[in-house]
Amino acid sequence: MKIETDNSIQKSEISRWWNNERNRRWDSFFDGNNTNSYRMNMRANTVLKLLNQIGKQNLKIFEIGFGAGQIAKMILELGHFYHGIDVSQTLTDYAIQRNKIYVDKSLAKFEVGSIDENLKVESKSYDVVLAVGVLQYSTNLEFTINELKRVLKDNGHIIICQTNMYDIQRMFSLRRILIRIYYLLSNHQFEITPSFYSLLFETNLNKKLKLNQNNNLFNNKFFKKNYEEMKYNFKKNLMSVGRIKSLFKKGEVDTITYIGSPFFYSKNIKFSKKLDYINKIIFFILLNFRLNFLFRFADNVSLLMKKTIK
Repeated sequence: MKIETDNSIQKSEISRWWNNERNRRWDSFFDGNNTNSYRMNMRANTVLKLLNQIGKQNLKIFEIGFGAGQIAKMILELGHFYHGIDVSQTLTDYAIQRNKIYVDKSLAKFEVGSIDENLKVESKSYDVVLAVGVLQYSTNLEFTINELKRVLKDNGHIIICQTNMYDIQRMFSLRRILIRIYYLLSNHQFEITPSFYSLLFETNLNKKLKLNQNNNLFNNKFFKKNYEEMKYNFKKNLMSVGRIKSLFKKGEVDTITYIGSPFFYSKNIKFSKKLDYINKIIFFILLNFRLNFLFRFADNVSLLMKKTIK
């Protein structure tokens, strides 16, 4: 019963999150002239690279968490059939409008749905399954991953893209350190904006410390920074290459390759564009000199996997 309750809260809160202020910024994530747009477009280009590596035309592609449908549009422009679900009705409407020409021709289908529920899709019906920046929202990763494998055809491919918990640029920032500590103390989950207050009173740590959360010592700006601003009650999973591989290890899925990008970026978009040259050089060197393990320290990591029947 607890899992069902958690799933219900998670679905409701994530839907509220994406139906409100986040959707107003979504277009700027891809189409704007800022750091987010730089990073999101790098992620989208990585998806296209991995799709190209599969080397097949007219693929049937299923995606969980399509956002406002930008990556879907890129996929449709390549001539593939596309079907996706997203928890947000608002973003689903955006995606349909953005890809209306394909929807009208029955080449694309966008529906509201949750990654924590049974997918309303026939088993073994898609050539490729995509999960781009979405697995962190699952309350039951094993269930979600089993559903992805279920809808995938034998010898089909899975592409997973995730923000990396071991991103070298942010690895030593105070916020990242807090996130990792929370990750270890809260059964591999963390708040979107972790604070010292949430570390102390919302993890297993307090079972040992037995602190009084009403004490004035802990109710100040230092401890509660970010905490009081947190208006949404849901968790996110931290992800890395190692964790993703281990999650898919149980079953008939083998990792073919993984890549990552960018390594360096800046809040200043002009500087980020200059850093882009460095990122491209690093990417070329790692790819051509078989140093793929260093991709584990990029901002985003992407894995291409294959469902094999042994």
